[in-house]
Amino acid sequence: MAKNSIYSSVGLGFLSNTPQYNRYRELLRDFVRSLIKQNLSRKNDSEAKNNFEEDKQTMIDLALKSMRQGVFNEKDVEIECFTMIAASYETSVSAAYTCLMTLAMHPEIQERVFQEICAVFPNDITTVEYDDLKNLPYFDMCIADALRLAPPIPYIGREAIHDTELCPGLKVPKNMQVVIPIYELHRRKEIWGPDAHHFNPD
Repeated sequence: MAKNSIYSSVGLGFLSNTPQYNRYRELLRDFVRSLIKQNLSRKNDSEAKNNFEEDKQTMIDLALKSMRQGVFNEKDVEIECFTMIAASYETSVSAAYTCLMTLAMHPEIQERVFQEICAVFPNDITTVEYDDLKNLPYFDMCIADALRLAPPIPYIGREAIHDTELCPGLKVPKNMQVVIPIYELHRRKEIWGPDAHHFNPD
């Protein structure tokens, strides 16, 4: 599955071979397959009634459309669903946890964020609009620096589709698997300065 390859690409393949992991993977696979089946049925019913709205397609609708066009097979659709679930759940939870924990470890910065939020959203305001977020620049800076120090995805893998020269003397041949160490890149002092290992939203 998609997650197996992620673990293997960073040398953590053993994490995807535990009984608990395999049990949860099977539960998730069953859920994804039922989701695909439901959407196929819904799509067929909608087409029969000539009321399927192209502008309201979800990700799975688009994946199934690609399958009907011969671009994807059913396994590809399943993998896409797994990827979307992992990207929309695990990374979001990890990012939120990281930001909250980092602020808790720096109470003086947390207080500045709290005061900024209170200034933008008075006590009687209960709804938040997207445009309101631009009025929270310091909060945004805190989120960015917290995720710099602890990115939800610390490593990503890629495969070279052709021979590539990254810089003089460093060539990546076609089909080579490459691991990009986001965690290390986000802590490089030559990029982020001497305090690269410290939380400093300013």
